[in-house]
Amino acid sequence: MEVKKLDLKGLKSPIPLFKVREALDKDPGGTKYIVLLTDSHCKEVIPYYINALGHRLIEVREEEEEGERIYKIVFITQNK
Repeated sequence: MEVKKLDLKGLKSPIPLFKVREALDKDPGGTKYIVLLTDSHCKEVIPYYINALGHRLIEVREEEEEGERIYKIVFITQNK
């Protein structure tokens, strides 16, 4: 299984959602994504979007990195 990391820290909504959508448009399926965000709104929207498209959400976690709140979203895409 291919693993792709999308480091979207520092980007404000809706840009992280657009970046995830762009990656999914190019994805053949069966890929594990690790998305890192700092935008709390996108932490709510992206998992909803992932589920709505039928992909498998694995984890949504909040972490602290160098005094900054980081949201980590992990999911696996469905085959097209």
